[in-house]
Amino acid sequence: MKEDGTYYAQEVADLLGINKRTLFRWEATGKLPFVPDRDIRDWRVYEQRQVDWLKRNVKLLLKNRG
Repeated sequence: MKEDGTYYAQEVADLLGINKRTLFRWEATGKLPFVPDRDIRDWRVYEQRQVDWLKRNVKLLLKNRG
């Protein structure tokens, strides 16, 4: 977690126990109700509320593959 309480994609993936590419795929296919911000390097930056939503819904997202 960064000092401002945000997370990079790899940190979020690690918290959820998934691959970072899975997180990107969910975003690309519209399975997330949000789009993470980007930093100056164009890296995805997730807010705490977004990470909380993912923690609550990761099992459902994984179950509904395909």
